[in-house]
Amino acid sequence: DGSLEVRSLRSLHQQQALHRSLAGCVVGSTYMRQHLIAHGFDPERVHTVPLFAGTPDAAAPEPTDDDSVETYLLFVGQLTRGKGLDILLHALAHLPEPVPLAVIGDGPQASEYRDLAMRLGLDDSVVFLGRRSPGFVTRMYRKSTVLVLPSRTPETFGLVGVEAMSHGLPTIAARVGGIGEWLEDGFTGLFFESGNVPELAACVERLWTNPAEAHHLGAAGQRACQDRFTPERHADALLDVFSTLVERRPGFRSGHA
Repeated sequence: DGSLEVRSLRSLHQQQALHRSLAGCVVGSTYMRQHLIAHGFDPERVHTVPLFAGTPDAAAPEPTDDDSVETYLLFVGQLTRGKGLDILLHALAHLPEPVPLAVIGDGPQASEYRDLAMRLGLDDSVVFLGRRSPGFVTRMYRKSTVLVLPSRTPETFGLVGVEAMSHGLPTIAARVGGIGEWLEDGFTGLFFESGNVPELAACVERLWTNPAEAHHLGAAGQRACQDRFTPERHADALLDVFSTLVERRPGFRSGHA
């Protein structure tokens, strides 16, 4: 909504101190767990419970006006510098043939990225779709060949990649933050070093020109998602954490509330 929140360092330290006093903290990735431990949290009190993707909705998504291209490279996220859309645009400009890219999301750099696409000569192959409904995003997962997460800054988990994976869509992602906890390089997708435009361009060309490999990676990712990142597994892991915390409570005796 364009609003800006200003928080003092003192209030942040006070909030961290409050959280450190809790019996336990639950985070969505090992990356976040290590981050908290580095800020003084007790390792015994920080529990990792991976996030999950919902069951793919079989209902027909809403109609769209973007059916002129059959398949897409896909970007889903905020249009901010940290998400690295400009890195992807520069990578596309390196390719010998145009690759259609659909961009879902909005943000403070939206107009800047539209201008960049035009300057790079990509205005005929890149479509900016803005914010869209979950049903629309589901449709685009099904229409696309590859999802790209070109992040500059560490992702705490990168849930959009797991959501895409649940639909059988492989991901090309920057090797940052918690993404490595669900993306297996060469098995469910491809990694590139964050900010490395030629390497990203090579990954895009590899999967775009080899749909069989993209399909193989996507199918492996879908199986991994069904095994590891379901709501049921998430709920079971949370219950295990809560049981552990209850058992550690002073005066706890098994069989008693």
